[in-house]
Amino acid sequence: MRTSRTLATGAAALALSLMATACGGSTDAAEDGPLVLGVIAEQTGPVPVLGLVVNGMEAAVDDVNKNGGINGRQVQLDVRDSAGDPAKAVGILRAFDESGISMVLGGAFGASCAAEGPAAERLDLVALCLSTDPLPDETSRMFGVGSPYDVTVQAYSEELSKYGNRIGVFAEKAQSGDDIDRLVPPAFAEKGVDAVIERTDPEATSYKASIQRVIAQGVDALWFTQCTPTVLAGVADAKALGFTGNIMLMNCLSSDDIAAGLVNDAAKPGGQIVNLLPSLFDPKSSANPQQRAAVDEYLKVVGTRDAVLAAGWDSVWIAKQAYEAADGTGGDNLQAALQNNFTFEGVWQRGVWTEDDHRGNDGVGMHVPVVVGSDGTWQPK
Repeated sequence: MRTSRTLATGAAALALSLMATACGGSTDAAEDGPLVLGVIAEQTGPVPVLGLVVNGMEAAVDDVNKNGGINGRQVQLDVRDSAGDPAKAVGILRAFDESGISMVLGGAFGASCAAEGPAAERLDLVALCLSTDPLPDETSRMFGVGSPYDVTVQAYSEELSKYGNRIGVFAEKAQSGDDIDRLVPPAFAEKGVDAVIERTDPEATSYKASIQRVIAQGVDALWFTQCTPTVLAGVADAKALGFTGNIMLMNCLSSDDIAAGLVNDAAKPGGQIVNLLPSLFDPKSSANPQQRAAVDEYLKVVGTRDAVLAAGWDSVWIAKQAYEAADGTGGDNLQAALQNNFTFEGVWQRGVWTEDDHRGNDGVGMHVPVVVGSDGTWQPK
């Protein structure tokens, strides 16, 4: 049902976009018409879980429209599936630019953002990267939503150091895995922890052989840094192989739907499967009243606790705030507003964007320790 609603929304918005182009006009130029936000999502391909950002965006758009829209204009989404293909993401970005769209939400896949960044540099739009991977070097037109990778690695290193002195780390043979290879060893070393890094095939349907190799090296805990469905099977494989240490997941796998499939058994008192998730999963953990207010609004409207949905939700509210702060609706206007000490407190994004820092997220309230409880939900640790 979610998929059909997403496709319907995307089809309607696409039709609107094509009509605007056919008439020779810009989507943003019709100031009395709907404001269309472009969306690049990984609804199919190697990381379909990231496509759920669209559900969060749709919920946010409904909420925004019920409360007057953006500058009095109703908001629509033009959703297009990149299938996790960076080249396709760039093609979609160019199509959005040609149709007059000035704000693009997504992708949420690091490889897509890496390709979109240089392309956005040459186009009259801005793009919000919903991946926590490092932003590409050419970032004047791209802004990051979510805790940056270096801050994320530091937080995970701090938590994992509590579980032993030797940690098995699984990372894909891709850019995200290269970042893990670069950032994790020194971060672990600061905590007196040894990292046993195992690189995995992004297309793998099983990590069992990799898990066996890592466990054989006497690790105290495991950390899966991938966002693929294979991770869930990997958790089951590790437990079937008799591993009783803690198993850490990455925050992209942070919904109660996922937790329901990972209900903890008696292998580890206090919870075997752990994660670091935004304060959405434990609102009392945030002392920031703006952050807590954002979480309350998200829970009231969406209900489902899911950090991927939260990233999509925040991106729409960022777009709303940017348009309201900008002196005009073009890409140049939005860029100027977003990097002029643009401050945002949300469910998954917080901090201040400047010309020199297009992510601005210090991770506060984004890395709360949680475990999969016996009821199949993420619970405060």
